[in-house]
Amino acid sequence: DSSLQKILHELRDFRQDNKEQLADIKQELSKVNKRLDKAEGQIEEVETRILTDTVIKKLLQQQITLETKLTDQEGRLCQENIRIYGIPEESEGHCMVTFLENLLRGKLGLPKDVELGIERAHRALAPRPRGPDAKPRSIVAKFLSYKMKEDVLRKGWQMGWPWERPALKTAINKFPAMFKRI
Repeated sequence: DSSLQKILHELRDFRQDNKEQLADIKQELSKVNKRLDKAEGQIEEVETRILTDTVIKKLLQQQITLETKLTDQEGRLCQENIRIYGIPEESEGHCMVTFLENLLRGKLGLPKDVELGIERAHRALAPRPRGPDAKPRSIVAKFLSYKMKEDVLRKGWQMGWPWERPALKTAINKFPAMFKRI
């Protein structure tokens, strides 16, 4: 009977030890699971960041490509433009195109039967100058034809741009990005 008691006592001790060890294992397993969950969360964040960085790089490359195309298109649109400096403000009256056609024909001696093909013209978009001594805004004229614009420029250069004021001059509109500082 005492040996049975002893065996029963040892079994209870063994069982208690197993319970304690099992509790320790469960606790360790719980800690490992928490660390694993944290590691999985960090891995997911890193994967998301890598994916985001890849998308951002592609978008930046696409933006550069689109900016290049836009700059090219802006430059092509300006190829038919001339810019005329020094013409006093409000001397154009109500119609800038008619004023320019008359000015170019009169000052450059262009025949009346030649169609200049000025599509539109306007003052530069800068604020209107204030005061009588202020420098007037330039006039931008868009020709329908690059060839006609070149003919007008060539004729003007040959004649020395015979404007009423010596300060008047013309300039070809340049590509806007050519002056952009990097």
